[in-house]
Amino acid sequence: MVVASRWSRERAQHHAGSDSQRRDAFARGHSGGVGPFSSGLGSVNTIHLKCSCGAVEIRVNGQPLMQYVCHCDDCQAVHGAAYACAVYPASAIVVIGETCVTVLKTSPRTKCSGCGTYLFAEIPGRPVRGVNGALFPEGAFVAEYHIQCWFAKKPITDELPHFKGLPVRFGGSGELMQW
Repeated sequence: MVVASRWSRERAQHHAGSDSQRRDAFARGHSGGVGPFSSGLGSVNTIHLKCSCGAVEIRVNGQPLMQYVCHCDDCQAVHGAAYACAVYPASAIVVIGETCVTVLKTSPRTKCSGCGTYLFAEIPGRPVRGVNGALFPEGAFVAEYHIQCWFAKKPITDELPHFKGLPVRFGGSGELMQW
């Protein structure tokens, strides 16, 4: 999987809107009605994702609320690297197949019972799920920014914003890393 290495004007325009509007939508678990999985006319498309062995299918309805790369110590411990995450309302995710849930520190993570592919993480206190960005077809996952960069193993060199902790819309300070 390739995480976008440069800021996309189209992506920025798609995610236009005030921070308070987006923060409120995130808290409610609702999206804005336009995006890569929508016609832009309010219709909802479904994308089908599968684990590595194909035993579990995830049906994702609508478009992501946001897409980012998380560098927290929990994500790095579980995945061995930063975690590419596409956040959707929990109600937009349908799982078909046998899964199990693990928790290392804070986030319950659902994975395939057969092959162990991580499918999504629950975001504590929010009615949303962070779907594994590596499961999406090429071009469907486009990170908007990086979070928890103070845990990063080395400086990140793309043109996206690199938040030291969390952006303001997550209740963080919005402080950016000074690499």
